[in-house]
Amino acid sequence: MQWPDLQAFAEVSEELSFGRAAERLHLSPSAVVRRIQRLERDLGQRLLERSTVHVALTPAGAALAARLPVLTDHWQQVIRDVRDAPGSTPRLRLGLIELCSRRMAEHIAAGMPERQLDWLTDDAAELSAMLRRGDLDMALLAAFPGEPLDVPAPLHAVTVVHEPIWIMIGRAHRLGDADLLDMAQLAAESWVISPRSQSPFQWEARILADYPQATVVPTTFIAGRQLVDSGRAVAFASALAHSLPPYRVVPLRGLAGSAARHVYLAWNPTLAGGQLPNRVLALVRGLYRAQARRSPAYWDWICRHPTSFPGIADGTG
Repeated sequence: MQWPDLQAFAEVSEELSFGRAAERLHLSPSAVVRRIQRLERDLGQRLLERSTVHVALTPAGAALAARLPVLTDHWQQVIRDVRDAPGSTPRLRLGLIELCSRRMAEHIAAGMPERQLDWLTDDAAELSAMLRRGDLDMALLAAFPGEPLDVPAPLHAVTVVHEPIWIMIGRAHRLGDADLLDMAQLAAESWVISPRSQSPFQWEARILADYPQATVVPTTFIAGRQLVDSGRAVAFASALAHSLPPYRVVPLRGLAGSAARHVYLAWNPTLAGGQLPNRVLALVRGLYRAQARRSPAYWDWICRHPTSFPGIADGTG
């Protein structure tokens, strides 16, 4: 038997849907079917009854599904025992969303010199799936406005920040001197939004769908920045982005929905236990605090909204 086949069966037995299981595994439905068929051949038992309208567990499938949690715990214990064997260097397998990858990885590695840090970047959905599969110990994730946190049991999670969505506006723009902008002031503007391949695209498009007078400008990153710098368009921005001579980054209010991105640390407690999550969380918050202090306007915002920045405004994180 192969472990990926058992993981595929675990998802199908929980969802009772090849399509939903495939989404959670980031595979095609046909790939999930092949894994289940291979597992059935290895066991010599039919595990699922399938039709065009439903999926059900056979008695053999129900027996395997009931034992999978214990099997998973044993497998993860084997991984821990091998990784923590005397004389071996402890490892931390960390996933990072792209908005904070290399600098964050270097900061965590420097703060935990006794561990070997293996890190990678991907979107939040794939990193969460890797956590569930046991391919990662921890991950720094983000949920954009309107998106739920992707932390099904047994994963744990803790908030890093509720990072406000700000606006990048050229100093040449008619509102370029404003220290605070309302969405109503920008409802008829031209907007440069993220490419379709990037995570922010969907929520940026959803926000602007509520403002029919807004014009979305399809363009490249460089051309988009030129439009913003010249005052001919505006763009959503991270509050950590720094104002530079051609443009400013200022707070935005007046959105119908949430105007904050929820950045959170998630981990598998069977693989990252003890004080490890707290140590990593303190390092993540410490770097975020240092970056935020570089922007007086953002640091003032944090100090005035401390509940959105636990352990950052008060320096306890």
